[in-house]
Amino acid sequence: SEEQLLQTTTALAKQLQTMSLPLPFEHGDVSHPNLFLLPDGSAGVVDWELALPVGLPACDLFFFLTYAAFAHAGAGEQGGHLEAFTEAFWGPVPWTKEFVQRYAAAMELPHASLTPLFVLTWLRYLVGLLSRLADANGLAGRFDDETANWLRQNRYFALWQHAVEHANELTWAA
Repeated sequence: SEEQLLQTTTALAKQLQTMSLPLPFEHGDVSHPNLFLLPDGSAGVVDWELALPVGLPACDLFFFLTYAAFAHAGAGEQGGHLEAFTEAFWGPVPWTKEFVQRYAAAMELPHASLTPLFVLTWLRYLVGLLSRLADANGLAGRFDDETANWLRQNRYFALWQHAVEHANELTWAA
């Protein structure tokens, strides 16, 4: 149930309370339309409307790796998002693991922080979707059944649900 998903997410998030974590500038939407290659070969990022000057570590990385997984798997209008996500983070050889390990080492993140941050990445994105929807439609935080059903069908809901339900299967350590 959604209540159980929220309870599990809360329990995971509480683990972060006792950890010393850096709070980096967070872009909030590190995906294809917002990334480009600069003439010198370095990456450029645009569209900072969702940015947080004091964000959570690893969330931009998890978001980017998920978008890379979608692109690699050819996920699109016909679906394939959850399958690509699962393969990237839980597959027999999760190809994202090396990138997460390198990031965690560079940011001095405890490995125990990675799963809570991973789950929070997807809940926070869902909350952001609802917030933008409310702002655009003057809903003041109240949503009808149609909106709730739309959210439940959204790929980011599926990612959050899968992340919560399979959080104990994530293996970040070498």
